[in-house]
Amino acid sequence: MSKPYPSDVRERALQTALDRLHEYPSPYAAAVAFGPSFGVEAEILGEYLRLPATDHLITDMAAAIPGTNCAHPSSC
Repeated sequence: MSKPYPSDVRERALQTALDRLHEYPSPYAAAVAFGPSFGVEAEILGEYLRLPATDHLITDMAAAIPGTNCAHPSSC
């Protein structure tokens, strides 16, 4: 089992990905783009983005983009 990422690193990576999520076709694409720059594996950052605590943020961001219809955040 791998050691968890420090909470400050996890939070910065997650916040950066959430702030710029609208620039990517999916949460996973944002994770691939930003995870390595924080030393966080894209798969792990993608899991953080899929947590229920972030679902409402992703849905709200998708709803703010014209022409986006996102019924379920993990499918955005």
